[in-house]
Amino acid sequence: MFRFSRATAAACAGLILVASALAVSGCARTRPPVETLKCMERFKFREFPVGSWLISDRRPPGEPFFDAAYYREYQNAGFNTAIHAFPGWDPKCPPIDFDEPIRIAEQTGLKVIIHTGSLGADTWGGVVVPKGKYDTEITGGHYVRLPELKWFQEKYGKSPALIGYLLNDNCGLHDYTIECAEWMLENAPDLFPYMSTNPNPVGQSKVPMPIISSQIYPFSYGPDNPEHSLRAAFCNNLESDRVHCNQYNMAMWPIIGTFAHTETPSQLRFQAYASAAYGGQALWYFAFDRHLRLALYEPAQAANRYISGAAGPYLLGKRCTGVYHTGADVPHGALKPGEGQLIEAMSDQTLAGVLVREAQFDSGEKTPEYVMVVDKRTVKYPERQRIREWTVKTESGYRKAPKDIAALVKEMRAQDPVPRSVWVQFVPRVTRVGALMPDGRWRSCPVGAERSVELPPLRGGEGILLRIDVPPEGTKQPTGTAWPLPPVWKFAADPKNVGVSQEWFGVAFDDKDWAAARHDLGKGWEGQGFAGYTGIGWYRQTLEIPAELGKRHLYLHFDAVDEEAWVYINGRPAFEHTCASTGLGTAQIWSMPFASDVRSLVRPGEVNAIAVRVSNVYGAGGIYAPVQLIASDSELDNDQIWDILKKSSTPK
Repeated sequence: MFRFSRATAAACAGLILVASALAVSGCARTRPPVETLKCMERFKFREFPVGSWLISDRRPPGEPFFDAAYYREYQNAGFNTAIHAFPGWDPKCPPIDFDEPIRIAEQTGLKVIIHTGSLGADTWGGVVVPKGKYDTEITGGHYVRLPELKWFQEKYGKSPALIGYLLNDNCGLHDYTIECAEWMLENAPDLFPYMSTNPNPVGQSKVPMPIISSQIYPFSYGPDNPEHSLRAAFCNNLESDRVHCNQYNMAMWPIIGTFAHTETPSQLRFQAYASAAYGGQALWYFAFDRHLRLALYEPAQAANRYISGAAGPYLLGKRCTGVYHTGADVPHGALKPGEGQLIEAMSDQTLAGVLVREAQFDSGEKTPEYVMVVDKRTVKYPERQRIREWTVKTESGYRKAPKDIAALVKEMRAQDPVPRSVWVQFVPRVTRVGALMPDGRWRSCPVGAERSVELPPLRGGEGILLRIDVPPEGTKQPTGTAWPLPPVWKFAADPKNVGVSQEWFGVAFDDKDWAAARHDLGKGWEGQGFAGYTGIGWYRQTLEIPAELGKRHLYLHFDAVDEEAWVYINGRPAFEHTCASTGLGTAQIWSMPFASDVRSLVRPGEVNAIAVRVSNVYGAGGIYAPVQLIASDSELDNDQIWDILKKSSTPK
């Protein structure tokens, strides 16, 4: 049994300082919400989409395009989502049935948006499609009519891989697209009604099409222009979309680069990270060419995985209130670092996108939660014309097979900017900065005497997400105290999953024969005597809570659990942190902090039993980071919990 005391709290105070709670996922007993834009709340899909267009004319003759090996290549490049285009992109390409790609996507876990544009064809997959009533208004591009959409929904609408339809590509906002979007709102409300290009954001904001998706290609169409001009043109496109999204409550899904297959690795990275810094809620490349996977996608793997996996949960639902720039490529609308600004100075050739919560955006507050810092350095490749020559279309409509593309890519990478240290100087109110590393862990970045923060080294075009603590001026700071729980728990594996039925969470349950496991070693159960075990594990601990805390709110806070957790207090379910309750995947949830108010379940002045059931399918497994009990006289939101953990002192 454990009793809180001044001596114990003092001995454990160091644990609080290593808390990784730089972003707390929800504090209510109900599911901890992943903050989403208002216009996106009706959609169940909560993973940050990073993908490209899979297009039928990018396959060599006689080679299967949609097969399991192709999907593995695609996912190895860091993609989790795809836009499947479609029979009829090139009239010389034979139509492709979607049955096989959908089946393989379901097996691999890939999410799919079906591009339903038919170029006005009268048949689809051998099925006659009736004419839509707006045919005479169509003036080009790739579109879908309502009869076609109904046919697709009837055939593929129940697939767990499907997250939406691309209704309109390179067309204006016409009645047939609005008709399809309105039908989806009524009949398929969980699927995205999506159109590429951004012809009419004001019009889109008035119909059920909440996504602005511009095709942004300066690096493809303007390879002979100076690099700073290309970066400025790219950022100007993003800035226009950012303003529209904020004004009309929409989400931003940029489609970037690779159209002419001439981007260098640093240019690919810059486009990906800059899109996130400007508030993009998804990221699309155009397009995945099987011949060019080495040239176009292997250099972007790290960026894809960082944005979709490590940073994705923190980017979802965040507005961008402005982007700071340095260097010669400051685009129109950029913020310049300076006195009185959030960022007073930063490295040359750097941009920093300021991201705030939806609630703060609505209230008019400009206090940021996150800042995405991007190293803007990009380089050209002098022999890029060779790539263009290898990738032009032939008379048959297919692309030529490259001869020695791997050697060319090696030369490209040799010219990549080398990593360098990047620094940012914040305003005096910034008291703490953390950097989100690619493995999903937060690294504390010391704030120097002149408030200058040095970040981990970045290659050209790379970026890193920062969590900063900046209380609004005049805001009343929360009062409360955090106690670290003792690091040693009783632990038992549950390979047959009988713990719930046998009530291993019960107050009177006998755990004297269970093993000991600690949460302060940075190791899960695999590193503490249960190597190779995956499945269910149980933790138990008892503690006595002082009677004087009976009238205060009490939050039980976990820095991280690998992977899903169900928490019991005194034999009763308290709260859970699971994929179902958060909308996160296993690749994200294992490193996410979480908390809940347990005042109604604890017994102040008595011994309390805490049990945690953990499910793990990959990795170390279990509670591997500190756990705290936070007492406050008032209810706390995520920022207030963060503040108390940061400032907590020895209880009186």
